[in-house]
Amino acid sequence: MPQQSQGEESRVLLPSPGVALMRHLSPQPTLSSSSQADIPHYSESVIAPEIAPAIALLTSQITTLRNQITTLYTQIHEMQTRLKELEAVAYPINQRYRAPDPENTIYSPIVKLSFKAMKLLFLFLAGLAIAYILAGSLGASQVIDGLQTLISVWLMPLAALVFCTIAAAAIIESLK
Repeated sequence: MPQQSQGEESRVLLPSPGVALMRHLSPQPTLSSSSQADIPHYSESVIAPEIAPAIALLTSQITTLRNQITTLYTQIHEMQTRLKELEAVAYPINQRYRAPDPENTIYSPIVKLSFKAMKLLFLFLAGLAIAYILAGSLGASQVIDGLQTLISVWLMPLAALVFCTIAAAAIIESLK
């Protein structure tokens, strides 16, 4: 060691502990980079020999804590995965719902008939609406007149028939 003058304090040049610590500890994905900015960074700094052991002790404690935190993160992740598996078994309704096949349903024939009639009525209305819009946009006034006649003659009796079928199905099924 070089000789020191009387007014000079006794100091030891240590490798930068902040850089060594940061190289050793990799940040977790859940930690923000702003928490890393709180750790002081010493590059080629001069540290008094009386605090060098304290810094070494703190560095080892930080390393131990970091390893424990990493272990806890791993355990939490495993527990969350296991919890999702248990919830999937306990609550199967959370799984994607699939409608039953029409051939395998246990609906009565009157309910099947009312569903089919309602479906055909809505398809008829959708077709009429598309034809009416196209005829109106293309300027086919004779087609529009024919559609209006079709609506006034057929729509009300068809709608009444469908709703009577639905009402009959509701009454018959409620009496069972």
